[in-house]
Amino acid sequence: MLVRVGGVDAWVLGRDALIANKRAAARPKDLLDVDELQRLAAR
Repeated sequence: MLVRVGGVDAWVLGRDALIANKRAAARPKDLLDVDELQRLAAR
């Protein structure tokens, strides 16, 4: 996804892609991030 930040275009991952990447990395801190991202998305 392309976003403009401070007048600069930057490519960033969408939430679903970020969650998939964090699951694939499977580091403990990434798995905690997945839980938090899903919790926030459920709001």
